[in-house]
Amino acid sequence: KIPPVKEGDWTKGNRHVQEWMAACKKGGQPCASFAYSAPLAEMVLLGNVALRSGTPIEWDSAKMQINNAPEANRFLRREYRNGWSV
Repeated sequence: KIPPVKEGDWTKGNRHVQEWMAACKKGGQPCASFAYSAPLAEMVLLGNVALRSGTPIEWDSAKMQINNAPEANRFLRREYRNGWSV
C-alpha cells in the first residue's frame, strides 16, 4: 500500500511533481509510480490504436504486437525520415 498524501506544504497544481521529487530524495514511492502509470498509459494508447483500426484488438505485451488484427500493428511504430531516429 502507498501511504496517503499529506497536504502540508504541497503547492496547489504541482503536488504530484513535489511528491515525485520527495520520493526520489527519500527513497519512497509516489502515489503515481511508474509501476501503476506505465500500464495505464499503455492501455490508453492501445485504446487509440483500436479506435484508429476500427476493430477490437488483442495485445501481446511480451511480443509488443497485436495478434488478431495484424494491419493495426502499423499504428504502433512510425517510420522516421532520413536523418532522424529514436
